[in-house]
Amino acid sequence: MFNMLKAAVIKETRIIFRDKEALAILFILPAAFVLIMSLALQDAFREQAGIKFSMLIVNKDKGEVGKSLVEAFTESHYFDVIIPESIPDTETIARETNDGKYQFALVIPEKATSGAANNSRYLFTGLKKYKKTPVEIKLYVDPAIRGDHRSVILATLNKSIKEIENTILVKAISKMPGAPGTVDPGGNKKPKLFSEVLDPFKNRISDKPSPTSVQQNAPGWGLLAMFFLVIPLAGTLVRERDEGSLLRLQTMAAPVSILLAGKIVPYFVVNQIQIGLILLEGVYLLPLLGGEKLELGLHPEAIIPLSFAISFAAIGYGLMVAAFCRTAEQATSFGATSILILGALGGIMVPKIVMPPLMQDITVFSPMSWGLDGFLAIFVRGADVSGIILEVGVMLAFGFICLTIGIVRFKYKLTHA
Repeated sequence: MFNMLKAAVIKETRIIFRDKEALAILFILPAAFVLIMSLALQDAFREQAGIKFSMLIVNKDKGEVGKSLVEAFTESHYFDVIIPESIPDTETIARETNDGKYQFALVIPEKATSGAANNSRYLFTGLKKYKKTPVEIKLYVDPAIRGDHRSVILATLNKSIKEIENTILVKAISKMPGAPGTVDPGGNKKPKLFSEVLDPFKNRISDKPSPTSVQQNAPGWGLLAMFFLVIPLAGTLVRERDEGSLLRLQTMAAPVSILLAGKIVPYFVVNQIQIGLILLEGVYLLPLLGGEKLELGLHPEAIIPLSFAISFAAIGYGLMVAAFCRTAEQATSFGATSILILGALGGIMVPKIVMPPLMQDITVFSPMSWGLDGFLAIFVRGADVSGIILEVGVMLAFGFICLTIGIVRFKYKLTHA
């Protein structure tokens, strides 16, 4: 059995190297795409765009402060506000936001209204019984959010808090003896009813926690290149089937599974070389040309199981396409078209964050979406292998389903040839 597999691998490797120009294109074109797109879109990834953000609001306050902040973000066209039925704990909120379930999470503490009111009374009376620490409102942010979007949200939130603060101070003034509005709140002191909401990214893995152009484009076009193996893989399989080569090999007691495995191994190696070269290009070549360096995150070793799973999915898809196409031309045209559609749907050409909500929901049907999410989890969120188990599992399941369908279909065609 091993000798059969070895012979099949050697045969397929020779076929691949027979067309050296086509083999070179598999490496050169995706590298050129990464280079061009990363440099061309470098500034676009820094600019603000009109995007609707998902925001979890955990309102533990029963007064005006909580109500006003919820209304401010609910009425905004830029936020899709989510109010949980039960109050999650802080650790859960931080973890789910870091994992990208919510783009923003706002936590309004208990007794925020009464705390701010007491602070205002202390400012005007100086009585220590009213003195409280400034109310702390917390904001958690998905690390994949771009820096400019993060800054806009922080500015908007602090502005809303300042308006609430002013309202509370006016109410406090109106209740004091004398004409309302004639008292200087705190004299020369700056009223401090709330703590300023600070940038939560101070201690992130880098100064640019949001995905850069190269972090989006390098894995994205690398994924597309890996899946584009469907063209040579499906083309050679269909030609061998039509020429009778597969049937002759099967009459020599070579199982279909061994024949197909002989094709999987060399293309798997090609895939790993592809993604390796693209990552090296992002790390070393792009900075020399004035682009941003590709940051690989805290656990670059997690790239290995992810790239293996993606390769398995790509090859499985190629075998399935070959099994259902009647001619090599069909395999080439359908393979190329379907890969481009899956790439567009998976956020390769257009980042998912700028897609409308419906399109973002549909992206789960593209295996490339899961692969890209895995890379971004490693590069941006600092995920290790345990943090991409879902993405790896989905890619392996997709590849297994495609491979099984392909083998069953090939067996049927060969036995009914």
